[in-house]
Amino acid sequence: MTNIRVKQYGAYRSGTNVLRAWLLEALGVDILAGGCGHKHDGVFLQYFPNQTIAGWKFLISIRNPYAWLGGWAHFNGINPNEVPPEFANMSCIYWHNVYRQWLRELPQEQTYVVTHEMLIRQPDTLLDEISEFLGVPVTGPRDIPARRITPDMGVSEIPFDGRALLSGEFMSHINPAAIAVMTEKIHWDWIKAYGYKPVGECT
Repeated sequence: MTNIRVKQYGAYRSGTNVLRAWLLEALGVDILAGGCGHKHDGVFLQYFPNQTIAGWKFLISIRNPYAWLGGWAHFNGINPNEVPPEFANMSCIYWHNVYRQWLRELPQEQTYVVTHEMLIRQPDTLLDEISEFLGVPVTGPRDIPARRITPDMGVSEIPFDGRALLSGEFMSHINPAAIAVMTEKIHWDWIKAYGYKPVGECT
């Protein structure tokens, strides 16, 4: 296994588990998920050795915020069609708090943003870019593994299939009132560079 200091961050349901499993097999890199603070939380220097992020590299997972809300609601036992606006609003607060740190405060030269859509649509290109960013060659299988690492670090034989995300069909399964909250509250200017736009600007 490659000895490199890589820390993973990403909101719940943003594709962090499948990314970790994939890079472990393809690059021999185990991106730190639970150490130095949890991968779903903000950046806390007190958890890093010598309280510094110098020399570290960061992989930030993100996905379409509307799709993320649907997955996050389902994770919390809520039917996406019935997501209350209040839940969407609280979700936006969480999203803002963590992505503000990950996207706005971590040094850009030490950070690579992994969009879930590119993971699905162009995995080969994505793998080569991450390989170059980390300075680690691809030594294992390039295919995304048909399993994922679960939060307890065990292995789950749940197939990875992201086709529903690319089709956009998920939008019809989310409460329109919750979509309206996301459209208003998400800081779209932070993520337009990655292809994300609010409903009114989608083409």
